[in-house]
Formats: sequence, structure tokens, C-alpha cells
Amino acid sequence: MSIFSALNREQKEAFGLLKIGTFLEYFNLMLYIHMAVLLNDLFFPKEDPKTAGLLTALAFCSTYVLRSFGALFFGYIGDHIGRKTTVIMTTMMMATSCIIMATLPTYALPPL
Repeated sequence: MSIFSALNREQKEAFGLLKIGTFLEYFNLMLYIHMAVLLNDLFFPKEDPKTAGLLTALAFCSTYVLRSFGALFFGYIGDHIGRKTTVIMTTMMMATSCIIMATLPTYALPPL
């Protein structure tokens, strides 16, 4: 007998949401890794490629540092409000950040 079969319907739904959220998080990270060269050209100055590469690496590495703070913060919220609400909230935040990233102006555009 597996552990999953011992869960009730609400717990299985929460588990499914967790799987979706985790998939989206790692999909975003892997997409960022594969798109780093393109993102260098779009969002960082072309005059200094070493600085652009360093800023790209810094942006990627910051996710590993900030993830632990997010785990503490959202773990606390999940314990006091509810895990399902927390998962929905964090999944919506990830979707919003993807939309913001897709609509950001590039470095090459002049300021308005």
C-alpha cells in the first residue's frame, strides 16, 4: 500500500498543486539557464560582456539564496493560513513574475 492511496481527496488535490508549482519553478529556472545568452543581449549593456555575464549569473544564483528565505516565509504562512492557500498564492506569484518578465522593456530601448 502506497502513502498516496492513504490520502483523502483534499490532500491529493494539494499534492497535485504542489507538483504543478514545483514543475513551474524548475521550468522557469531551466528556461532562464537556456535563455541566458539571449537575456544578456536584451537586458544588460553590450559594451561590457563580462559584466553582463556576471549580472546574469548573479540573477540566477540569487534564486538559491532567496529560496531559503521564501521557504521560511511561506512555510510560516502555510502553517498558519493553510498549505493549499499558500500553494495557490505562490503559483500565482510565479505566473505573475513570468508575465512581468515577458513584458519588460529591453536595455536597448530609450527611456520614455
